[in-house]
Amino acid sequence: MKNKFYLTSVAFASLALGGCGFGLKVPEIQEGWDSPQDGETLIREISKTVYLSVEKAVVCVLQDGNAFESPVNREKFEKDWAAQMTLQLTILESTTLSPGLNLNTPMHNGIVNFSGEYFGSTTAAVRGPWGGLVSGYPSTYLWGPLSVAQSYNLGLGGKASTQSTRTETAGASFSVQQLVQNAKKTNRYQMEVESCDNQTFDEAERDRLYQNEESKKLSKTAQFLSLITNNDLKIYEWLKTVLRIQEVIAGLGGGAVGVGKDSSKGIIGQNAITHEVSFLVVTDGQVTPQWKLVRVSANQNSPFFDTQRQRTHDLIVTFGPRDPKTGKLESAAESQHNAALYGLSNVNGIRGVIQP
Repeated sequence: MKNKFYLTSVAFASLALGGCGFGLKVPEIQEGWDSPQDGETLIREISKTVYLSVEKAVVCVLQDGNAFESPVNREKFEKDWAAQMTLQLTILESTTLSPGLNLNTPMHNGIVNFSGEYFGSTTAAVRGPWGGLVSGYPSTYLWGPLSVAQSYNLGLGGKASTQSTRTETAGASFSVQQLVQNAKKTNRYQMEVESCDNQTFDEAERDRLYQNEESKKLSKTAQFLSLITNNDLKIYEWLKTVLRIQEVIAGLGGGAVGVGKDSSKGIIGQNAITHEVSFLVVTDGQVTPQWKLVRVSANQNSPFFDTQRQRTHDLIVTFGPRDPKTGKLESAAESQHNAALYGLSNVNGIRGVIQP
């Protein structure tokens, strides 16, 4: 009994140290074993990675000889297009308590008598003209009585659950021209041109964008949970492919994308192109103490205590023609970006229906 109590205590402690607020308070961005500053640093590092990924994708696609067939399209993309970025971090925590109790009534074994069919030869001789051809015939055999265990059970159960969600959203908009200028103001431009095959960014590259206060670094756990900071977001791969396709579409007379009054006479193709990346990390812990006594048994069929923490990092990037007056995406491109955000909200709403 002491060992069981010890293991149960360790399990509960592990869950508590796992950073889960059990759905009873606003979730923290960082994990329970990380410092409060890790949450702030995590957001900064993700934001740096997103910006650098978009900037490098633009620089590389403008240098890529296969991204555009026409130099006019390349120039139009650089001068007349913009990028809208939206980052959404969602942390969802839930806890479910599901106790179960069975009241058992032992009963004497039941005695069952039944007959079965036995097919085969018997020692009984077959008389008559067929006696020399048939050695026996099927007969009925009566099996002995069987003893069958029986009992009566009354099951009682209940369920209580809590859930809390925290959603943080941030957005930024840059013209393609501004992204290129930002890269050229520093030594990033040449470095990005020479390393287009590698679209990931280490800590040193992120620090060159701007240094965190007091040189705060992410813990190893935070680096693992912020998968955006450690991955190629595939923006360059997507952008160079889709822009080339837009040229083909425009050549067939479809979806022109000029700006302002010339919107119906554009060169590149569709009004906008959107890229979405989502990372979901889920941790789950369960504790189920079980008892099985003669007249009472408990928690035999479902987890007694279940707690779960979900972290979802979503990124939506939309490229499209910009309005020359505002410098932001034109209405059609902005509508496409907003539609992606609406779809993301629906998806996260479905994810929020947790059944531990």
